[in-house]
Amino acid sequence: MIRRPPRSTLFPYTTLFRSPMFFNITPAEAVSIEPQQRLFLENCWSSIENAGMNPKELSGTKSGVFVGCSISDYGQGLSAQDLMGGAASILSARISYFLNLKGPSLAIDTACSASLVAIAEACNSLILGNCELALAGGVCVLSGPSVHIMTSKAGMLSSDNRCFTFDSRANGFVPSEGVGVRSEEHTSELQSH
Repeated sequence: MIRRPPRSTLFPYTTLFRSPMFFNITPAEAVSIEPQQRLFLENCWSSIENAGMNPKELSGTKSGVFVGCSISDYGQGLSAQDLMGGAASILSARISYFLNLKGPSLAIDTACSASLVAIAEACNSLILGNCELALAGGVCVLSGPSVHIMTSKAGMLSSDNRCFTFDSRANGFVPSEGVGVRSEEHTSELQSH
């Protein structure tokens, strides 16, 4: 019996992996892959194409992947596909493996600052020479109500549904969803695409 995946609040299409075979992912595994992995894979590919690079030419290069992410509330089963499909550490590894990238591959969870920290780590890695190209960004998909329920019970949510970061009016946070990836490379001067 195939279990029906939960729907995301803002990204209802995330439960559909549009092109799993393109990423060498079997249909059976595609059903189990957490939506954050799907979106990050597709957005990494788009970032590479938008930068005018040929993804095949990245194979074997000192290219890194840095992704800000957090826990997932996506339903999990007990198969090997479920294990790989739901692990946050696999977010960066999937695109590194698919493209045969030889640089750092980091999935970073620092809560609200995860995407910013991932981009900062990518820049540091470029400056230190740990990689020549970096795919950096973040992803968050809230596919069910559990994060909202738990943060509400913990008193963490804003009572007026507004964020006032670093402001005296701050009274909590508002969970949100999104995905974004940048390709950065180190030349004589750091430039981004």
